[in-house]
Amino acid sequence: MTPRGKGARAADCPASVFVPPVTLLLLLCLCAPALCTEPLIARIDSLWTNDQRDAAVSMLEVELPRARVANDSVMVSNLLVIKGSFNVFLGNLPIAEAVLLEGLAMARARQDSTLVMSGLRWLGLTIGNQGRQDEAMVIFAEVLELGGSLGDRRHQGWANVGLGWANWRNGKAETALAQYERATELFVGTGDVQGELWANNGVAAVNSDLGRYDQAAEGYRATIDVARFHDRAVPEAIALNNLGTLEYSLGRPDVAVEYFRQARVLHAQSQHKRQELPPRFNIALCQNDLGQHTAARQTLDEALALCDTYGYRDMRSRTLVKIANMEVEHGRLNQAAALIHDAMSDPETMMVKDVVEAEIELGEAWRLQGDFSMAARRLAQADSILGNKTFPWVRLRLMGNQARVFRDLGEYQRALEQFLQLAEQAIDLGMPQYRLSALSDAAQTCMLLGRTDQARSLYEEAATAWETDRQQLLSPQWRERRGASGRDIFTDLALLIHEDGDPAGAFDQLQTYKSRTLLERMLGPGETLSRSLSRSHGTCTQLGDVQTNLLSADELLLDFTLGPRVSLLFAVTRDTLVLRRLPASGLITGRVRAYHDLLKDPDAG
Repeated sequence: MTPRGKGARAADCPASVFVPPVTLLLLLCLCAPALCTEPLIARIDSLWTNDQRDAAVSMLEVELPRARVANDSVMVSNLLVIKGSFNVFLGNLPIAEAVLLEGLAMARARQDSTLVMSGLRWLGLTIGNQGRQDEAMVIFAEVLELGGSLGDRRHQGWANVGLGWANWRNGKAETALAQYERATELFVGTGDVQGELWANNGVAAVNSDLGRYDQAAEGYRATIDVARFHDRAVPEAIALNNLGTLEYSLGRPDVAVEYFRQARVLHAQSQHKRQELPPRFNIALCQNDLGQHTAARQTLDEALALCDTYGYRDMRSRTLVKIANMEVEHGRLNQAAALIHDAMSDPETMMVKDVVEAEIELGEAWRLQGDFSMAARRLAQADSILGNKTFPWVRLRLMGNQARVFRDLGEYQRALEQFLQLAEQAIDLGMPQYRLSALSDAAQTCMLLGRTDQARSLYEEAATAWETDRQQLLSPQWRERRGASGRDIFTDLALLIHEDGDPAGAFDQLQTYKSRTLLERMLGPGETLSRSLSRSHGTCTQLGDVQTNLLSADELLLDFTLGPRVSLLFAVTRDTLVLRRLPASGLITGRVRAYHDLLKDPDAG
């Protein structure tokens, strides 16, 4: 990628051919609409386009009253539409709507079709951003019809972008893709770089929803390069956020978080609060994944405050659902339910995906409270709402939650079949992190069915998937965090290996897991690590080495691993190996900490 405003010509950039993170497809043009050739309009437009926004707003606020006094309806109507566009950008949506309606009424009275189309485009954006999607679609359809009758390709392009956005929000990916692609065709030759960037961003996002990840990534990168060449920070930032969302969904969160941070910085510099929200959501997601729960909650609370301040009703609902997700994760189920009911009290503002995610969170809250029948009903409602709509990561998450409820209800075979189907679909959709959890859940379900051989096979497959998943991560912080997800897999697998009569194999299996983070800290990822693992047969210490080379005749090694379902303690001497099962980590963490303290200072006990 070239630095913004530098490097290759736009024509050299490839043509643009988008998961629980947030994709951004809002419609926004940074520059004021150049609606007439009046020098005053041109001056305001120039100030705004060159980031002198305070000066542009000040000039407009001086000149609009003057135009009213002079009874200059042409100037007043143009300045009202410009004022409306400024307020859309600044997030003052109710003000923008009122101003645009006034300007549009005057433009219609004068039969100024060009100004009507521009005002309608901004009004559609204003209303859509307040969550009134059906109204927005009617407005964009009017722009499309009017633009067609006048042969105005530019406004037809923006109308298709608006319609594509509304259909994408409603889960109609194929329809949205056709409209975005039509928009890219219409913008050719109009000189509207901003329009081309938005349309290409939309094409990439919908391709991602449809599982065409290579095309989506190519489209985002092309958009970023063109945006940098033309110094268009907002579409660049949106493409960066969406590329990060794609990387996260494909199991590369360490790469994704850097894109999210870049996007947030660019939006902060451009002073557009609404556009800053999706990168904020995604940064909070990454913070939570890394165990930085306080920071994640603070990030979301700041986002919620922005929504309340500027009237972003649809983003407010989305923020509430994301906070509820965190509350469920930390066991605060009543708080989570209250947040979700708050979000769903304003249903017209919510995307289909957000409604489904809210139902999933309610289902999980009921499940964790032990009301599995109610949980099943909420998830069935989510399934009904989702229907055939294309939100693959939401569908995978819903499948996993439904399967866990089936298992809780004692429907083990049904749960197993769904977990296995989920594992297959995760591979088909290129989302390996869902496969890992599905394999682990399937193995646990096999244990409940008494199928220990199948359970061991699935755990072994999950262990291989875990290893592959970790190898994609370059950041040590993310590798260690992702490594923690292997505890349940490896503790359960080791126990099964031991019960199959191979205690040495059980010990060695756990050492493979436990030694990996230490090796990565010393050697880093890549070929050096791979060679070291190959030489050591995948583990630093194996039982034979410990008993032969490390322990003296009077020494005892106690080696334990804490797991979320079962913990394991190995007692090893030069000629003996004993395994004891211990309670889950949540039940014995305090005693383990006391044991560590005693070892550090024996005299203290």
